[in-house]
Amino acid sequence: MIDEVTSFCCRFQASIFLGDRSSSSVRRSSLVLETANQTTGALGRYLLGIAQVEPPKVERAKIISAELTRLTIDVEEEFMALVRRVRELRGNPALALSEVFRHAMKEEIRKREPKAAGKSKGEGSAEAVRPIESGLNQSGSSGAELLSPKRSRYIPSNVRRMTHARAKGVCEYVHPSSGKRCGSRFGLQMEHVIPFAKGGENTAENLQAYCPAHNRSSAVIAYGAKKMNGFFRGAD
Repeated sequence: MIDEVTSFCCRFQASIFLGDRSSSSVRRSSLVLETANQTTGALGRYLLGIAQVEPPKVERAKIISAELTRLTIDVEEEFMALVRRVRELRGNPALALSEVFRHAMKEEIRKREPKAAGKSKGEGSAEAVRPIESGLNQSGSSGAELLSPKRSRYIPSNVRRMTHARAKGVCEYVHPSSGKRCGSRFGLQMEHVIPFAKGGENTAENLQAYCPAHNRSSAVIAYGAKKMNGFFRGAD
């Protein structure tokens, strides 16, 4: 209710502000009606567009403690759209902006930092060492698979790309009764059609992109609730 009142007041004040530029009171009334269902933020962008005013962008850093600096920046809608997409891919709609920035900066540095002389290709990279693990994979590739101690869970990047391309960025789970596809975009993980622990291969044909909820439910179906509950408690 407070937002509605605030929005109406903004629209009313804007109609007065634009009065000098309007030919009649009809235009002012029309403005109020045109923006009736807009949020305060959307209304602000609309009015700036009408007034053709480009607000100055602000970038400010203020040290607030020995370990913290407060950043104030103005960003475009495209920037916020990218932030929302990162949050979807990470499976956390409330992921802090600082975490989004940290990940993006690390990736940029990783791509552009000159490689140290004397290192062979791939040495020291995340993909150079692929430890063979046993137990449950909870790292985001499948989240719910029992692993053999003699097999690597590593899924090649090209296989991941093929699987995500086929899924078109949404969960591939299909309800067996309704035939309806999940369609969630949050935190997609690699799910084996034939479970990894039962001989399933890390191939695009044997992988599906599942959201965390359906990835877990698939593991419960494959291995039983009693076995999986212990792993899920450890992951939570």
